[in-house]
Amino acid sequence: EWLQELETHVSKHPHLLVGEIGMCKMARFVREFPKEKGGKATALQLQKLVFRKQLELAAKWSRPVTVHCVNAHGLFMEVM
Repeated sequence: EWLQELETHVSKHPHLLVGEIGMCKMARFVREFPKEKGGKATALQLQKLVFRKQLELAAKWSRPVTVHCVNAHGLFMEVM
């Protein structure tokens, strides 16, 4: 799983930060997410979930994060 792999890297490298993470309505993942799987709305919900998990991991290990937000300020603030 991607989250376990990320945590393994963070645990092995004491100066590693978590990033670049965030929300982006313009990402190819969002634009091209299959309509039969929920389209853009589902893609953004998945993006929020991943962003939240990345922030939680950074907090758990007391690591800084670098974040970005593109055309998704409301969604970004929902996670924060």
